[in-house]
Amino acid sequence: MNFVLDEKGRVVVSTEREGVLAASADRDLRMASEPGLAKEAAAMTEGKSGVAPVSVDGREYNLAYAPLPSIGWSFGMMEKVSSASASGMEIRRTGAAEAERFVASLNRLFLENFLYMTALLCLIMAALFYFGRRTTRRIVEPILALDAGVQEIAKGNLDRKLDVKTGDEIERL
Repeated sequence: MNFVLDEKGRVVVSTEREGVLAASADRDLRMASEPGLAKEAAAMTEGKSGVAPVSVDGREYNLAYAPLPSIGWSFGMMEKVSSASASGMEIRRTGAAEAERFVASLNRLFLENFLYMTALLCLIMAALFYFGRRTTRRIVEPILALDAGVQEIAKGNLDRKLDVKTGDEIERL
């Protein structure tokens, strides 16, 4: 059984579908009825690592856990005592390797999301720049044409006609 505990003692990811180790947004594993499990869950939320025997639903397990420092969570791996053929240190190494793979997977996911968000932000910025320039040109060019025509008339060219078609107060002016 593998599970991930968040900083509030909640199981956020689990291989179990039901029971005390099933993922739950409202259950704090530090308050579990099994005192050994509750104690180790508290150690997990404190960012500690270790190997300890625990009891879950009347069955004995060896729990190996290690922190996931980049997100402040903890990874736990449990193996039944009766089927445990490896020593506690081997279980701990296996748990640490699983935790490292999980962290690498999360880092890859965060990097991919960062790259997607950066690309999306660049597209939005390009669209804003393009439409901003178009809007500015539509507003500024008639004013500049009007200004140039008025200056020419002011210099004495009274035959100069201004032809500004904007459909608004600039055209009327």
